[in-house]
Amino acid sequence: MKRNNRIRIVVGVVANIIWLPALIIHEISHLIVILLLFRLPKGLILKFRLKQPNYGEILLYEKDANNKLVYSLIALGPLFELVAVIIAAQFSSFFYYIMIYQLLTINYSFPSTHDLNIVLRSLNSCRRFSDSFFTDKILKHLFPNYYIEE
Repeated sequence: MKRNNRIRIVVGVVANIIWLPALIIHEISHLIVILLLFRLPKGLILKFRLKQPNYGEILLYEKDANNKLVYSLIALGPLFELVAVIIAAQFSSFFYYIMIYQLLTINYSFPSTHDLNIVLRSLNSCRRFSDSFFTDKILKHLFPNYYIEE
C-alpha cells in the first residue's frame, strides 16, 4: 500500500471518529423533535464506517413522512438543537464545550442537505441544496480516494 493511501485512510478514520458523536447528536435531535410532536419513529440507523463517511437515519412511518409540516419540523431538529445549545452555553460550561464541539463539526450541527431539501420540497420550492457541505467537498478535494462509491 502506498504511503499516500495509508495517510488518506488514517485521516478518514480519524475524521469519522471525531465526527461520530456529532452524528449521534444530529440524529438524537431528530428523535427529540419526533417525540415532542407525539410521534414514534419506525427505526434509527447509525453506521460507523472506516473508509466511508458515517451515516445516520431516522425512519418514519408513512403518515408522518407524508405530513409536510411534521416532516419539515423533524428535518429542522438539528437546527433547533444547535440554537438550544448556544442558549444553554450562556449558563453552563458543559453546554459551552458542546457548542464548541458542534461548531468544529459543523457539517453535523446543521440539518443535512437531505433534511433541508425536505423543507424546500414542503414549501413547493424548485431550488435544492447540493449533495454535500463544504467539509465534504474539502475532504473530497484533498483525499479523492477517501470516498468509495457504493
